[in-house]
Amino acid sequence: MNLTTVTYEDYSRRVNRFMRIAEDADKLPAFAFLTQIAQAAAALCSGILGLPDDEPETDVDRTAGSLVFDEPRAPIFSMIREKLGSADGYWEVFDPTQRDEPVMASLADDIGDTYHDLKKGLRLAERGASPSEVIHEWRSLFYIHWGYHAAGAVRAIYWLLRDRWHNGLMDGLRSTDLSS
Repeated sequence: MNLTTVTYEDYSRRVNRFMRIAEDADKLPAFAFLTQIAQAAAALCSGILGLPDDEPETDVDRTAGSLVFDEPRAPIFSMIREKLGSADGYWEVFDPTQRDEPVMASLADDIGDTYHDLKKGLRLAERGASPSEVIHEWRSLFYIHWGYHAAGAVRAIYWLLRDRWHNGLMDGLRSTDLSS
């Protein structure tokens, strides 16, 4: 087994963990969901930076069969937005290295877009793409799209739950509800 295959298998576990948490959002209390999705998103961001930057060994036809890019985003987005309610929105600056005005962002959008982009790599794997092609897809989409969303979600969740985490550690309790 070569390094690309080993790192692909490790990273695929991270991807699948994120996907499962997002898909099970409606089954988890909001606090638990946000804690778990933040951990999974942080693991994705840190892990992608360690993946090999190899040329893809395959080139799967992305137009054959069901289109990878036409999968609906709405079901995951709607479920997460409903789960989070008023905790969904947060203020964000698109490029923090520039002096920009803040804009309203959405955790449901961040998580949904990350989910959708990661699913593209999983669909390629299902269609016979090599590990190097799937890694290339995830890495490309990380730099142009989902990395921004995943990092934004982690940062927003930190601020949303920071006091609960701190107080929970200090008091030995964990809140499972965002409304308290």
